[in-house]
Amino acid sequence: MAKIKEFYFPISILQAFLDNPNKVLQDALAFALIEYAKANQASDADTAEAFQVKLGSNLNAQAKRVQGVNRKQPYTHIGRDAFWTLEHRTKREHPSEYPSDTELIANLAKLGLLSISGHRHDKEVQTTKDQLFARMQGYASYKDVPQEDARLTKYRTRKNFARLKTLVENISEIRFAEGRQRGIKFVVCKNVPSDEYGIYDGTPY
Repeated sequence: MAKIKEFYFPISILQAFLDNPNKVLQDALAFALIEYAKANQASDADTAEAFQVKLGSNLNAQAKRVQGVNRKQPYTHIGRDAFWTLEHRTKREHPSEYPSDTELIANLAKLGLLSISGHRHDKEVQTTKDQLFARMQGYASYKDVPQEDARLTKYRTRKNFARLKTLVENISEIRFAEGRQRGIKFVVCKNVPSDEYGIYDGTPY
């Protein structure tokens, strides 16, 4: 059975990412497991093999974690290697390695952009800051955001948003259009596998 390379999940799972990233990642994994099992009519053992995980309990128990998730919304995805790198670092028993807010926000931006691009590769995608920041907070559109997370507000300035784009490029296959233009233009490069990347390497922000 082929190894799963990317985990797909609805963006609403990202809503608690800055407060509890480990729980969000576990919910994302649980959702990906359940959807794979349903789509492929796979057994617990086959699903565990495809994701290369050990199921501590059966899939029905995993399903309870995400049973209320609305499946009719934009999805995003994360490469399996990037997932496990980030998941390891967001465990509280590794406090010396725990990622900073800057690292987590860079990952949110990456996941938000991937939700906007969908399955398009090597084609320019255009969006806006409002759309991106909505997806980063787990909402399909900015009009759905009840109140913007204050931790994200500073990244709306031109200078800080430029820095954020650089951080995203450092950890992903996403490349932004150069120069000034209205909105945001970016390309998800097919020839740069997303699962080669971990997260922000610690260069001073």
